[in-house]
Amino acid sequence: MEIIEINGYHEEEAREALISADRRSGAHDQPDAAATRSQLQPDVSLVRENEALRPELMKMKLYVSDMQKNQVSSTKGKLNPFKHGSEDTFHIDDNSGVDITKPRRRRFSIS
Repeated sequence: MEIIEINGYHEEEAREALISADRRSGAHDQPDAAATRSQLQPDVSLVRENEALRPELMKMKLYVSDMQKNQVSSTKGKLNPFKHGSEDTFHIDDNSGVDITKPRRRRFSIS
């Protein structure tokens, strides 16, 4: 096996020198930076989409809570028996021949 000499270095030493030079220059980090950049693009778009959807979600929550409030109040009205009057006496007139004069005050003797 023949050992090749490059610029006064043996082959193995030259390889190690190139690797350490790459590490110092940051050339080795560029694929990692590109991968990170490509990974951040979808993250940024997701953040923007989330910010755009947040007000819409709040509107929907308010709409649903208003519907629930209205539903509860209508249920309370249905449960109130005096709201619409009695069903079995709705045909009777209130002023049909009933004398509404005030009765006389009577004194009772105490024995």
